[in-house]
Amino acid sequence: MKSNKLWIVAALLGCFGLVGCSPKPLTTLNQVPPISLAKTDAEAWPIIQTAIQKGLQLHQYQIKASVNLVDNSINPSFTVYGSVEKPNEVSLGVHEGDTNIQFFQQGQSAFSFVNGHWTPSDPLPSPDVFQTYAKVLEGVEKMGTPVYLQPQQYVVDEYCWVFTMIVPGVDVEKLATWDAGEVFPASSHVLMTVMVGKHSGQIREVETSSVGSISEVGPIQISTDTILFNLNKKYAKVNIPLSLVKQFKD
Repeated sequence: MKSNKLWIVAALLGCFGLVGCSPKPLTTLNQVPPISLAKTDAEAWPIIQTAIQKGLQLHQYQIKASVNLVDNSINPSFTVYGSVEKPNEVSLGVHEGDTNIQFFQQGQSAFSFVNGHWTPSDPLPSPDVFQTYAKVLEGVEKMGTPVYLQPQQYVVDEYCWVFTMIVPGVDVEKLATWDAGEVFPASSHVLMTVMVGKHSGQIREVETSSVGSISEVGPIQISTDTILFNLNKKYAKVNIPLSLVKQFKD
């Protein structure tokens, strides 16, 4: 990666350097994937808001996210896997093709592990996805945005209600960095799908899809999928990487 900035989808803004190609601006793109917008659900917002509050009360959780970009000439994809321990401890791995990057943050100190060596990196300003989801969804609800009910899905270990909404462009930038919020201008709308566990009442998965534009690339379609698991479980605790400790000692 050309930059030490390891915001999760700084990969999005730096991805073309990372994959080693220079895509040309395009004039056409496929639209966002088709989805049913026929059946609205008047009872969706209370379920979503309860799930947000439960998420905000979590102490720690694990996250698995994928980001796919399409500009009709390249199709890079990124995966992110790791743990978030509130308020600001993070341990993540970012993978793209043959490139693997580790990221560790404790407070305002952050480091990235590239090519066998840890180097200082910029900390994630808001690593808790639930805070950013709360900002987006509460804003969308106040605007009276309709919510569409989709067929239920099984996520991780439970069946989920599946709600889809169109997030207005003014709220796009509030999305967490791993949901591509920083990529698009305020004119871009995002198709957002939120899956809430029928047993736990927690947000278990969030998908986004949108077509936008990057100045040096042109039109681009970005889709993300974020799965949340091991909610408040010991497996989600963030530990300092042993290799980072060893490097400090050496």
